[in-house]
Amino acid sequence: MGRFKKGLFLGALFGAGMSLLNTTKKGNKIKKNIKETSEEIFVQVKKEIKDSGLAGKITDSKYAKIAEKKVKAYTKKNPWAKTMSNSIVKTLKAKHAKCKKNCCKTSKK
Repeated sequence: MGRFKKGLFLGALFGAGMSLLNTTKKGNKIKKNIKETSEEIFVQVKKEIKDSGLAGKITDSKYAKIAEKKVKAYTKKNPWAKTMSNSIVKTLKAKHAKCKKNCCKTSKK
C-alpha cells in the first residue's frame, strides 16, 4: 500500500472513531424528537392530501406547501418545536416519495 493510500485509510479510520466518541446523548435526543414529530405531522399531511382529493395528483411543490403549513401549525401549538421546524420540513419532504407510493395513489373502484 502506498504512503498516500495508507494515510488516507488511517485518517478515515481516525475520523470515524472520533465521530463515534463525540456523539452526544443530546444530539441523539434531538434526532429522535425530529423523527417522532415528523411522523406525527406526516400523518396529518397524508390525511389532508386524501381529504382534499389530491391523491394521485399532488406535485412536489403542493406537497411542500402542505408540509410547511402543517409544521407551522404544529409549532404554534408546541413552541419547543420551533427550533427544529426546518429539519422537520426537510424530513417531511424526503417522505414525499413514500407518500406517492402509499397514500397518494388514487384508488380504483
